Amino acid sequence: MTTGPIWKLLTRTTVLIVVALLGLEAFALLTGPVRYHAAPLQLDRTLGFRGIPGFEARLKDDAGTYEVRLNRQGFRGPLLEDAAAEGSGSILFYGDEELTGLSVREEDLVTARLQERLPSEGGGPAGAPASPRVVNLGIPDTGTGQQLLEHLATLERTTPDVVVLAFHPSDDLIDDNLELARESPRLPGDGLRPFVAIDAEGEPEPGYANPLRAGLRARSAGFALLEKQLGRLAARQGMRTLAHFPPTLGPTSRMERRGLPLVWMEMFRTGQDAGEWERAWEHDFALVRAFRRATEERSARFLVVVVPGEHQVQRTARTVALEYQVRRGLGLKLDRIVDWNAPEKRLQDFFEAEGIEFVSL
Repeated sequence: MTTGPIWKLLTRTTVLIVVALLGLEAFALLTGPVRYHAAPLQLDRTLGFRGIPGFEARLKDDAGTYEVRLNRQGFRGPLLEDAAAEGSGSILFYGDEELTGLSVREEDLVTARLQERLPSEGGGPAGAPASPRVVNLGIPDTGTGQQLLEHLATLERTTPDVVVLAFHPSDDLIDDNLELARESPRLPGDGLRPFVAIDAEGEPEPGYANPLRAGLRARSAGFALLEKQLGRLAARQGMRTLAHFPPTLGPTSRMERRGLPLVWMEMFRTGQDAGEWERAWEHDFALVRAFRRATEERSARFLVVVVPGEHQVQRTARTVALEYQVRRGLGLKLDRIVDWNAPEKRLQDFFEAEGIEFVSL
């Protein structure tokens, strides 16, 4: 006699749950892709996130107010399809926020400056082909692995003349390697991005910090929205239940173990032991090889531009603070522990051995 009421209760509860989930899914679809970043990025099933198509904002600099626009593909500058339609060829640039330059006027972007330096359509001899269009495919917070996935998808739509990879060691090695990202979660993208490995056949194989959540996020807009809201609530309450990574060591704890205050600094450490950083370098070398192979299979020229970090080119207040931390925590001058040119030296050896064209800024 008791099974009837219990069955009805279970049925009603199930129906309510299903209706609620369908309502959440419908609401999430109507409101558009979820945003996890403060930057103009939205959730993307393949890359984890990408620029918001059609985004517009007004910013200010010393010269006054200017507009930042993303085209309908979520990039700054001309559309790839427009370049292909003109039949003038194209130069594709891949990179992260250093290339996107959201705090820079569009005419001051490296891609815009390069376009200005190329001969104009009417500037050459009669019958000469038009100059190639420079296309900026940079996406903030992405690593080389994500950029490789975007490159492979782009090659299905066009064949460029030149491909330029802006490689930023200070960010890319951590953004590309799950082992290092677990020690140094910094940005919302760390829990969303695919960490791309190259398999034995040379093909990219995406992996995730939390594969189950990544799968649900890719298939359900409602789950992505719920995950974001619950994550915010948990963060405000100081709960790490929904965090993508376990708690990490702070600067003091790291130095107590004779490490440097921040994980990325270990890249510059002299006498670095083989281990996770050696694996990270080999991992990224494989990504660059895959980038070159895909490019050269289309008979296009491949070039890598090595972009230094701010701490490598100027002494800032942050650098002074790190020097003070290291002196107090380790009793040594920072310049005695690190070589700020170490990544460029390592990359130069790799590029010369592989025969890859490169420029170090």
